[in-house]
Amino acid sequence: MRTPLKFILLTSVMLVSILHGSSAYSQVDSSNVISTEKLFRPKIGLSSGLISYFGDVGKLDGLSRQEEMNWGYRLSLITPLDDAFNLNAFACYRNITKEERVVNGNANFSTTVLMGGLSVAYNFNHFLPEERTIEPYISLGISTFEFNPKADLLDANGQSYNYWSDGTI
Repeated sequence: MRTPLKFILLTSVMLVSILHGSSAYSQVDSSNVISTEKLFRPKIGLSSGLISYFGDVGKLDGLSRQEEMNWGYRLSLITPLDDAFNLNAFACYRNITKEERVVNGNANFSTTVLMGGLSVAYNFNHFLPEERTIEPYISLGISTFEFNPKADLLDANGQSYNYWSDGTI
């Protein structure tokens, strides 16, 4: 079983090794002086946010209470290839849980969601003015999505849950 720290560490090492060497452009002229006309530096991002599940378990009204939402984390690395193209890599880790208590039956699940991807983005710098308020871009890439939901059917003693009519378990 993968832990979040192992996943993020492995993804970080992979991203750095893939993007190493493409983060800077420099030229050596005949006098052995390094020119830094175009020095593109990678951007590293770490973000978090709330995630929820909308599906056949739980309410289908499209609204989630705050206690039904779970935190997710994202690590990203963007390195410019030139003025118009960027190489983007990311890794995400999230937990999703959902419970449903109804008269006809009860359901719940929990899963860890792992995502990772790599893409190339084009930002139209060749056609648009340098000073602008909108930054359009197109992107093409590939991503993975891994999850393995598990239901909680038995208590700690291996016995089936007893759902009482007053809503207690």
